[in-house]
Amino acid sequence: TADATRYGTDITQSYKFPDTECYPRIGYRHAYERSRDRRSVYRYHEFFAGISTPIYWGVTGDVSFSYMRTDYPEFGPDFSTKRLDQTYTVQVTLNRYLIERLMLTFNFLHIKNDSDYIALENPYSKNPYTFEKNMYILAIVYSF
Repeated sequence: TADATRYGTDITQSYKFPDTECYPRIGYRHAYERSRDRRSVYRYHEFFAGISTPIYWGVTGDVSFSYMRTDYPEFGPDFSTKRLDQTYTVQVTLNRYLIERLMLTFNFLHIKNDSDYIALENPYSKNPYTFEKNMYILAIVYSF
């Protein structure tokens, strides 16, 4: 992406179930990114929900779901084609502190992106912006 400027806002409402350590949350994100590369200009709206709770042996679990709608107003080769993506993400996270400030984290993400883009140069080709993938992330995090 060429030089870009991104503006965004996020609103999240968290709760705590009484007499538990269970924290559900819901929220909304919006962002707009301007770029010198007109194909890279986009705007998105995202809605998400999740819940976090201790499990056993010091492990905390978190499960979340999000839906994001991204609009690229000038995406095509001649900047006259719009592209609209709809992204669905499910994330499962397990965290455990090994010692104070040192945390082991495992993340699983399932991402499904549906795009309405049709390449004008080859309208029968597979849409490279429609995909489904799983990601696994194992990390050690030290907070200082």
